[in-house]
Order: sequence, then C-alpha cells, then structure tokens
Amino acid sequence: MTKKVELTPQVERLTTAYLQGTKQDFSTVVNKALKEYIIHQLDSKDAKKLLQQTDDDTYDLNDLFGNLHSWMEQ
Repeated sequence: MTKKVELTPQVERLTTAYLQGTKQDFSTVVNKALKEYIIHQLDSKDAKKLLQQTDDDTYDLNDLFGNLHSWMEQ
C-alpha cells in the first residue's frame, strides 16, 4: 500500500540525518516507526490479535480502535 506522508520541517531534518547515518531507506524506517508507535498505543492483546491476522481475516475496526480516539487527536 502506498501512502503519502507529509513531514514537518523538524521531522524532515531528523529523518534525513537518520537515513544518511544508517543507510536505511525511508519506507523501512517509516514502517518500523509506525509499527512501534501503534503497538505502544494499543494494549498487548489487541496488538497481538492484529499482527496474527492474515489479509483474508476480517475484524471490526471499531472494536480494536474504539479506545484510541484520544491519542489520534494529539
């Protein structure tokens, strides 16, 4: 899945320096960062459930993310 990410100037400077220093590509860093951030925000049961599901599985996103409304507004 391709998504557009708009970095703030501060995050862009940090990202550029990090990518140059580690020789990693942007997509790898973004995927790792988002995964860690979201897992941290979810409780361990929900994170484990999401990570174990395959693309063919269906689930109610409202059940999984209903309590995460507040952190998304930060």
